Amino acid sequence: MFGIKPSSHISIEFGPYAANERNPFKLFSIMKNDNYYYSFKTNFIRKPLFFICLVFLFASCANEKPVIERNDETLVSKSAFDSYLNTRESNTAHYFELKDIVRSGEQLEITILGQCQASYYRVIWDGSVMFSSPAQINLLVAFELPEGVVCDLSMKEHKLIVNLKDLLGDNYDDTEYIIHILNGSQVQDKTSHPDGNVTDKS
Repeated sequence: MFGIKPSSHISIEFGPYAANERNPFKLFSIMKNDNYYYSFKTNFIRKPLFFICLVFLFASCANEKPVIERNDETLVSKSAFDSYLNTRESNTAHYFELKDIVRSGEQLEITILGQCQASYYRVIWDGSVMFSSPAQINLLVAFELPEGVVCDLSMKEHKLIVNLKDLLGDNYDDTEYIIHILNGSQVQDKTSHPDGNVTDKS
C-alpha cells in the first residue's frame, strides 16, 4: 500500500511509536529488519513538496526570456558586399528585418529579426571610408544558408556584434563616424549617428 515490497522481515508497529513522537501525522511506522522504516508522515509531506517544486519549476521555465543568438564575425570584402547589395532587390526568400542598432564606444550591436540561427548571418564591410565630416562607412548584413542545410523558419531575434576599433584601427573615435547599416535581403537600411541616434537611411 505504501510502496514497500513484501518481506517476511517486515512488521507493523502501531500506537506507542506515534505516542512517543507526539506527532498526529505519524499514525504508525513500518519496520524492516529493525533499523529501517517508512512512515505515513514521510509520504504525507514529501509528495506535496515534490509537486510544489514541479509547479515552481514549470513557472520559472514559462517566465524565461527567449535566448537571443549572437554572432561576432565581420567580413571585409568589397566583392561580397557588392554582390549582396546588387541582388537584394531580386531576393525572393529569407527576408530579415533590421530591428535595432545600439552603439556604445567601440561596439556596434545590430539586432535583426530573421530565420535560422545567428551563425548564418554576417556583417560585411566593403573596406572603404568616406572622408566627409564626420567620416562615413557602409556595413551590410548578409544571410547565407549553406547548401543542403534545413533550418527553423520561425522568426527570432539575433544579435550581430561589430568591434569598430578592430575594424577601423586604433585611431577610431566613435564621435567621428556615421555608420550606415544596409539590409542584404531587402531595401531597408538604417544609419547610426555619432550621438547614438538611429534613423532610416534615405
